[in-house]
Amino acid sequence: MARQGRRHVPRFGLALTACLSAILSTTAFAAESQTAVSASTADIFNPVKAPVIKIKVTGKTRKGPSTPKASETVVSAAAISNHPNQVNFNQVITHNVAGAAAAPNGDIHIRGSHGQYTYYLDGAPLPSNVSGSFSDLIDPKAIQTLRVYTGGFPSQYGGDLAAVFDVTAKTGKTGAPGGSLQQLIQSYGTYQTNLQVGGSKGDLSYYVAGIKDSSDFRLSPPSQDNFHNDGSDDIGFGKFDFSKDASDLFTLDIGDTGANFEIPNTPQQQQLDTNDYQKETGSFANLIWARTVGLSNIHVAFYSHQSTLRFFGSPADLDVNPGSGPAVETNEDQAVDYKGIRSDWRIPSPKHHSIMFGFDLDNVTGTQNFVLNYSSASDGIITGSESDVGPIKGADRGEYIQDDFTNGRTFIDYGVRYDEHAADITSTQLSPRFNYYYTVSGNDKFHAFYDHLFQPAAFEDVQELVGNQNIGTNGNTLKPFEPERDNFYETGWQHKSRSDTEGLSLYYRDEKNTVDDSPVGNTQLTVPVNFTKGYSRGIEFTFDGNWSKTVDYYANYARSWAYECYPVSGGLLNDPTPSGYIPDDHDQTSTVSFGSDYTHNGTFFTIDGEYGSGFPYNPGSDVFQYNWTHPHLTIDTSYGFKVTHTYDAAFVVGNVFNHAYIIKQAGEFSDTEWAPGRTYGIRFTKNF
Repeated sequence: MARQGRRHVPRFGLALTACLSAILSTTAFAAESQTAVSASTADIFNPVKAPVIKIKVTGKTRKGPSTPKASETVVSAAAISNHPNQVNFNQVITHNVAGAAAAPNGDIHIRGSHGQYTYYLDGAPLPSNVSGSFSDLIDPKAIQTLRVYTGGFPSQYGGDLAAVFDVTAKTGKTGAPGGSLQQLIQSYGTYQTNLQVGGSKGDLSYYVAGIKDSSDFRLSPPSQDNFHNDGSDDIGFGKFDFSKDASDLFTLDIGDTGANFEIPNTPQQQQLDTNDYQKETGSFANLIWARTVGLSNIHVAFYSHQSTLRFFGSPADLDVNPGSGPAVETNEDQAVDYKGIRSDWRIPSPKHHSIMFGFDLDNVTGTQNFVLNYSSASDGIITGSESDVGPIKGADRGEYIQDDFTNGRTFIDYGVRYDEHAADITSTQLSPRFNYYYTVSGNDKFHAFYDHLFQPAAFEDVQELVGNQNIGTNGNTLKPFEPERDNFYETGWQHKSRSDTEGLSLYYRDEKNTVDDSPVGNTQLTVPVNFTKGYSRGIEFTFDGNWSKTVDYYANYARSWAYECYPVSGGLLNDPTPSGYIPDDHDQTSTVSFGSDYTHNGTFFTIDGEYGSGFPYNPGSDVFQYNWTHPHLTIDTSYGFKVTHTYDAAFVVGNVFNHAYIIKQAGEFSDTEWAPGRTYGIRFTKNF
C-alpha cells in the first residue's frame, strides 16, 4: 500500500500531472464505454464480430456478483453469510483464495509471500496498520463484494502486492430501517454479538454495523496447553451515501476498532506468573466523491487513518527460563496517523480503448517508543538492551496511467506507474505492467502477465534498533531498510463448461531486497528484515461449480517454492557471513482447500476443509538446515435453518476431527504456535 514518500513531486510526476490537468480541462466525465455486439450477429470465431468477453476467475467465484478476470477471486456477501465458520476477514481469504495458507494468529500467506497486502475500501486505500497487528481491518459481515487480486495487477494498484483486497461495503436498504442481530456462542469461551442496520431517507442511505466479541483462545499459543490467552475485540463501521442526482455520489466510510488481549504463556512462563498483554486501537474516515457524466468518470478519496499499539512486557520475562535462550522484557508504545488523497480518472478514448490515470499521495506522522531488555539464560541478569525511541514520519507518492484494450477475443490491460517512497532514504521506481487475456473459444481462455512491483514496508513497522549489540548474531546494523523490488510473471488457462470451471496458473516472482520479519523475544511483535534477494514460483489448480441448483462446490490445490538468500540485515539480525538460499518460513509448499454448500428453502449445510503440508523452520545453529512442521487436515462444518420467518439458527463445528497441530515450529524467524482443537458453536440470528 502506498505510504511514505518524499516531500517533493518528481519530474516525472510534474509532467504527468500537467498532462492530466490539460486532459481534464477539456473532457466531460462519464462511465466507461464498451462496444456491444448483438446476440444475432455475434460470431465467437470472428475477431471483428466476436462479443466482448471478460475472463472468468481461476479461483473460486461462488455466488460472485460479476465475472472477474484471471487471478482475481470474487466473494459475495451471500457466500460469506452462508459459511458461519468464516467469522473473521482472514478466514474468508483462506477459504476462498487458492494458495492462501493459514498462519499463526489468523495471519495468511498467499503464494509463498510474506504478509504484503494492499487493502481498498470503496476505492480508498486502507493502510494495514489501522487496526494494529491482529485485529480485523474489515468486518466480513459489512462486505458486499470482495475482489482479491493475486496477479495481473493493474497499474492503479501500488504498494504491497502479494495480494490486493478490494472491498465494496454494504449500503443501506431503500426505505425503512432493516437489519439483523446475531449471537454466536462457541468453545473456548467465545462470544460474538453482531448488529447490522441499514436504511435510507431521502437522498441519504446508511449502513452501520458493530461487533463485540471475546475469547479464551485469542492468539495461537506456544504449547498445546492454552495458558493466559484471553482477549476481546470491538469493531464499529458505518457507511453513508448521499446522491442528489445520477451524476454525483458522495460516500463517507468510518470505522473504529479496539482490542485487548493477553500474550499466551508456555507452562514455564505460566509458573513464573508472566503477564504480557497488548492493546490496539484503530480508526479511519474516508470521504469519497464519484462523478459520472456522459462517457467518463472521476473518483476522488480523502482518507484519514489513526492507530495505536501498546505492548506491556512483564518483569517476570527476565526471570530464568532454562532452555529458552535469553529472556526478554519488551515494552512498545506506538501511535501513527495517515492523511492522504487518491484520485482516479477514466476518460473517453478511441474505439476499443479505455484510458485511466490517477495519483495517490499520503503523509504519515507518529511516535515510537520501543525498548527491549534481555538477560542471560543462566542467571537472569540484564546484559543488554535495544531501543527505538523517536518520531515517525514519511510519505508516499504514486502516479499511474493505464489503458484497457478490448478487441474481440483479446483484452489487454497495460500501463505504467511511478512510485516514490521517503523513509530513511528516498526510493523510487518506474513500474511497467502488461496483462494479457485471450478467449480461445467460448469455453477456453488464456492469460499471461508481467508486472514490475515496488513494495516498501510500512514505516512504523521498521525498527532502527540501537544499543548493546550482543544478542543473536551480533545484533543489528543501521543499514537503511530497502523496499522490495519484484518481477512477476504468470501464465494460465481456464476451461468452463455449463456448470463447472477449471483453472491452471503458473507463476514466478524474482525478488530483490526480499522483505521478511523476525520475532522479538517471547512477544507477538515482529521486526522487518531485508534478505539480499529471493524468489518464489508455483502452480495452482482451481475448480468450482455446482452439482445442482442447490449444491455448490470448490476445490483448490497450490504447490509453491519460495526461497530467500543471505546475507540478511535489519531488526535483531545482522549476519553478512552466510551466503546462500533458505526456504521461506512463511511458505507452505502444498495447500489444498475444498468445500461444498447446500441451500434450499431456508435450510443450509456447509463443509469446508484445508490441508497444509506445514511451514519450514530452522531447528539448530546451522542457518541452512531446515525441517518442516507436520502436515495437517482440518474440516469445518455447519448446519442452519429458519426457526420462524424472522429467526434462524445454525450449529457450527470447527476442526471436526479434533486435530490440534503445530502451525509453525520455533526457529530463527518464528516461534512455536498451536492451532485449536475441535470447537462447537451455535449461532442465532434475528432479522428485522
